[in-house]
Amino acid sequence: MFQGSKEVIRLNYEPFRFDPKEINFMLLTHAHIDHCGLIPKLVKQGFAGKIYTTSATKDLCDIMFEDSAEIQKKNIEQENKRRQRQNLPPRVPLYTEEDAAKCMPLFSTVEYAKTIKITPANPNSGAGDQVEVRFVDAGHIMGSASIEVRVTEGELVRQDGGKKTKLVFSGDIGQWNTPIIQDPTLIADADYLFMESTYGDRLHEDTAGKEELLTKYTNETFKK
Repeated sequence: MFQGSKEVIRLNYEPFRFDPKEINFMLLTHAHIDHCGLIPKLVKQGFAGKIYTTSATKDLCDIMFEDSAEIQKKNIEQENKRRQRQNLPPRVPLYTEEDAAKCMPLFSTVEYAKTIKITPANPNSGAGDQVEVRFVDAGHIMGSASIEVRVTEGELVRQDGGKKTKLVFSGDIGQWNTPIIQDPTLIADADYLFMESTYGDRLHEDTAGKEELLTKYTNETFKK
């Protein structure tokens, strides 16, 4: 989901540049709204495949979708008051709470470090593509994961077993020594790496004095 200025938020209302009905399945790294917030819109427009993720992410999405739908409703009410004054036709919410609820039956939970087969080869022909995925703890929030995807494509009856490719999706990666959350799991190799880069141009501040910083900013805000 796009977040930011009004111009950026309006991008959420643009049509998808693909047909949601053609997607077979989804791999979800975690439940922050910038990663999962358009799933109800995707389902509303025809996606009906499984959504693979951890159990904690599923539980959090159930809460996030409902909350997001309520926000969409309030935002569109304000938007339509403005549009009415400008004699423009009203808009409908991006999705409703009913739309959000329809997403949850599509979730299929996976355990950390356990490899699962998503699309097994056709047992009758001995040929076809096969996808295996493995979720590992990304240490970002509860349930967050980096995802290893192993794709075997082509004739599986060949002597080399078919062409095998390993893709890794980093998701949002957490920091070490964070209370409650486990440290990120290290992944040693990949043929292709798809990595989050929101904060890729900066270094994290030293967390040793974070309690003092929190106190400082709280007091400054209170004085204002």
